[in-house]
Amino acid sequence: MVGSTHPLDALRDEHDRIFRVLTAMRAEAQSAVVHGRVDADFWSDALRFLAGYAAHWHDAREEAVFDLVAENDEIASTLRLLRAEHIQARGLVHELRVVVGARDARSIELAAHALAALLHRHILIEEELFQRVLRRQIPEARLGAAMRRAVSDEAECRARALEELAEHVIASVSPSRAC
Repeated sequence: MVGSTHPLDALRDEHDRIFRVLTAMRAEAQSAVVHGRVDADFWSDALRFLAGYAAHWHDAREEAVFDLVAENDEIASTLRLLRAEHIQARGLVHELRVVVGARDARSIELAAHALAALLHRHILIEEELFQRVLRRQIPEARLGAAMRRAVSDEAECRARALEELAEHVIASVSPSRAC
């Protein structure tokens, strides 16, 4: 179909959005350390995005794609690692929520850095997997159907709202603070 995109391109776009939010979070964390002020509204929005969008909606779609190749011995260990890292990232989001509540700027910076480092490496591995295995072995229609079945229409609507929230989070960090 002319103008259509591969279903895995949607996941790449989501990765880009997550990276942009993580960049904003790192900049905000650095600013909090330098200025000694934790912006609770920023962190509330950023963490709501990560918990609702990245950790639930996005990961559910990825997990559905992973299920399509779960029996592939060539990548079984990689899939186990990626699934474990989804859980680890949720733990780091929880840790960020705790240190933001304590308004501990240095701990926020450390947790934001740890989360960004984990997800950066994680996403690079996923995208390599997408290119090397999934695009080659799974038809587009099957990938798209699996991703659609993984989330409800209601979740899709929430994801669109969370994408708007992500843009707000990204825009709320001044260019002078961005890393």
